[in-house]
Amino acid sequence: MKTTPQDDCIIVAALGRLAYQFEDADELLANQAWMLAVEIADEHGLDPGDAVLQLEIGNSHVNSRN
Repeated sequence: MKTTPQDDCIIVAALGRLAYQFEDADELLANQAWMLAVEIADEHGLDPGDAVLQLEIGNSHVNSRN
């Protein structure tokens, strides 16, 4: 499945949240999720935090049109 940059930002945000929530319960899963988030974000020249900011910027632009 081909993803768009917006899709990838959503995936990065979800993986980051999973990594955070499972940090204590399943460290291996949390680390794998975080590394995948970093890898996907890096494909777009971003770090995971920047990817989440891209989502927030995009959402504020969409919301401002309503």
